[in-house]
Amino acid sequence: SNTIAECHEATLSAFEDLNIKVTSDQTDSLSGRIKGVTETGESVAVDLEPQPGNITKLDVRVGFWGNRTYSTKVADAIKRHLS
Repeated sequence: SNTIAECHEATLSAFEDLNIKVTSDQTDSLSGRIKGVTETGESVAVDLEPQPGNITKLDVRVGFWGNRTYSTKVADAIKRHLS
């Protein structure tokens, strides 16, 4: 289980790994939303939502239509920083 702060930290590290430029970051102790843009200009949005039991739900969206392959890549990069 990971806190919002830990997931936020991991998301920023993952963005760095994948050369995603952060365009906005609205995160507090209750929730988070980090937005960025990839090298090819696709938008990335990561939502952090607290769940019961000190668990944070991560929701990654890439592009307008939801680029699933890249979303998985981002999610995996975030998880790497959480382990």
